[in-house]
This record gives sequence, C-alpha cells and structure tokens, in this order.
Amino acid sequence: MQPILESLAIHLLSRDDSRLGNTRIILPNRRAGLFLQRHLARHNSQVQWSPAISSISDFISEISCYDPVDSLEALFILYDVYRVSVNEPETLDDFYYLGEMMLRDFDEIDKYLVDAGMLFSNIIDLKALEEPLAGLEPEQMAFIRQFWSGFYTGDQTPEKEQFFRIWKLLPLLYNGLRKALDARGTGYPGMQYREVVGRIARGEMDHLREESVIVAGFNALNSCEKKIFSWLQQQGAGFFWDYDPHSMEDPESEAGRFLRENMRMFPQETVLSHGRSAKGKYPIRVFELPTDVLQAKTVHRILKEDTATRDDCTDTAVILCDEALLMPVITSLPGDREEINITMGYPMKNTPVSGLIDALFRLQKNLRKGSGGRILFYHKDVISILL
Repeated sequence: MQPILESLAIHLLSRDDSRLGNTRIILPNRRAGLFLQRHLARHNSQVQWSPAISSISDFISEISCYDPVDSLEALFILYDVYRVSVNEPETLDDFYYLGEMMLRDFDEIDKYLVDAGMLFSNIIDLKALEEPLAGLEPEQMAFIRQFWSGFYTGDQTPEKEQFFRIWKLLPLLYNGLRKALDARGTGYPGMQYREVVGRIARGEMDHLREESVIVAGFNALNSCEKKIFSWLQQQGAGFFWDYDPHSMEDPESEAGRFLRENMRMFPQETVLSHGRSAKGKYPIRVFELPTDVLQAKTVHRILKEDTATRDDCTDTAVILCDEALLMPVITSLPGDREEINITMGYPMKNTPVSGLIDALFRLQKNLRKGSGGRILFYHKDVISILL
C-alpha cells in the first residue's frame, strides 16, 4: 500500500521540474510535511529546489495580519480582561483551567465564523435558536437546543447558577480578549483565520507569490478553511484527498461524509493511486496486560517479531492511549529498528524540567529567616535540587 504522501511526491516529481521550486504545498500538520519531504528526497534522482511545505496553521499565520500569540500569554491577557469584568475575581490558579476552556471555545467560534453575540446571548426562550443568525450549522443548532432543553429541567442548583454567571460573562471576555490582542497586533489561531476570511470577503487579499498551490490530506473542514480553500481554488490551486473508495461510493457511509462534500466543492486535480481499501481483512491481535509497563514491553516484542520493519519502520505507527507511556515505550524500542512514528503529546508535569521547577518552588516556600537576617533553606529541598 502506497501512502498518499508518497503518491503525491511521485506526482510532483513527474511534472515540469521548474515548477517544483515554485510550488506551495499546504498540509494538515507539520508531521505530514516531514514525511512528504522524505518521500520527495527518496524518489528524486537529481538536485532541484524543494517546494514550500507548510501546515495550514503556519500558512494562515504567514498570510494573516496578526502575529501568533502564545497560548499562555493569551491566557494571562484573558485573565486581565476577566479581573476588570467582575467584582470579586477568582485567583489565577482557579481561573486557569476555565480560561483554557474559554480559549478553545473562542478559537472554535472564530474558525466556524459563528456570531459570538448571538451564541452567548442569555437564552431564555429556546425559540431564539430557530433564527439561524449565529452562523451555526443545523447539527450545531440541534445540539444547543438539546443542551438547553435538558439544562432547564430539574431544580435550580448552585452549579447551574455558576454556569449562568459564566455564560453571561462570555461575550465580555470574548470581545475584550479580541480587542486586547488586536491592540497588540497578535491573535490566536481562530482569530487569524477569521481575519484572513474577512480580507478575502473584502477583496483585500494579495495573490500568493508561488506559481502553483497544492492542498492535500485534509478531511473535515471548518467554515474558515472552506472559504480560504475557495479563494485558493480561484488562484488555480490543486486539491488531493486521502480517502477510501469504498467509503466514498457508499452514500450511507459515515466515514466518507466530509470527504464527499469536500470533493464536490474542491474536485481533485488528478486521482492518486495509493491503494487504500476498507474492504480488505486486517489481522487484529488483542493482548490482555495488567500493567502499563507490560504494554511498553509488548510493543518491543511485537516489533522484534515483525521482520518486515527491520530496515524501515517509518510506516509503523504506535498509538498510545496514555501520554505517560511515551517514555517507557521509547526506552523499550528495539535498538536495531529505524525511526518509528509514535503519537506524541507528553504532559509537562512528567518532564524533568517540571520536577526542577517544583523543587525550586518548594525551596522558596519553605525558606525561613534566621538570626542576623540569614536566609535558611530546608536541607531536603536543597538536596533535591542538587541531585
């Protein structure tokens, strides 16, 4: 089975050589770009310029008027907006988790071009949702109607009252955050997406400097991506979709729901033969393992048994259900294997740097002043840092 990125690389190399160095390729994430570069290098027999490969988030950051803001900095700015919006604000520690949720929600609101004022209105009459003024899709409107219908049932509880207080604050926080970021010339991803779409609608977007644009490997598109891809399509962009023919041919197949719509809006430049099919039978083995350590060791045993991956493991994916297993799995991999594609995402609290920071905090928390104004530290805290 040939991966779509390898098929795409072969297709690009089969075109006019002069076009490759003046081509922009937009992919869903940076990891896909890394593999595409490897396929291009493997199948290319001559020296030539590499295409400009970027993830969709990097591409939007490049063409947006807003510079990307760090998520932690955005959280601090949101907390400043929150403090001036309430009489008795919570501490940053208590607000941190709630603020992260708000940033994710604000990001989704902008990426789907939802009218935030309409969405965050204090919904007393559910009939207000019958007016599709918020830019919501029918499925989203049905979900919100279902939520509010269930929310109003039962007695009023302190949790419901707190939810209402937060819900009423959301318009202030959303608009205040956007205003504060706009004054700094920065924005979170959804804000960048929405700004680009706004300039496209006003006809203010410049043409890309690359001669050829290719969009590949996407699945479910948000509202901003659809409008941005339509703008790219007008500039002659080509589209390639990674799909299973069986799912596409069956109109009742849920797996091909988004791709069928995407291919109607953005037809493929050419069909890449990558041999995917859901009709085939694939062996599945289930191991009953009582501990996480045994799971990591079992990965080692499976890879040792699989002689086909001895020379090249780049097509082998190890998908972890628990991020804490990343280090045990890495240390358990066979030494005679090449690179293996492991799902990343490692919690900061499990890193050595996090342990050092915690030790420094404990050192400061437990310090005492001795006679003569001397600063005294607890010996165990000092030893934990030195060791």
